[in-house]
Amino acid sequence: MTPEINEIRAFVNRAPKTWMFRDGELLNFTPARHAWLNKMASGSLDQRINRRAGICTQTPIWKYPTMSAIQRNQRRRIRRGY
Repeated sequence: MTPEINEIRAFVNRAPKTWMFRDGELLNFTPARHAWLNKMASGSLDQRINRRAGICTQTPIWKYPTMSAIQRNQRRRIRRGY
């Protein structure tokens, strides 16, 4: 595969194909392609640039607000004896 000069074209080339033939059957990947493109369009500008560049940043699980709420409720249950 040759490196693409146009980064947007390279980005779209990584998207799932719309359809293909396998064992004489037509496989339609359009819903998966739409979900992939929707995911790529979501997020902040920095997140989209990093995804386009292929950089995956992992957010630690303790940084999520839902995880802190779960831990807070667990501490309350322990304190109250539930």
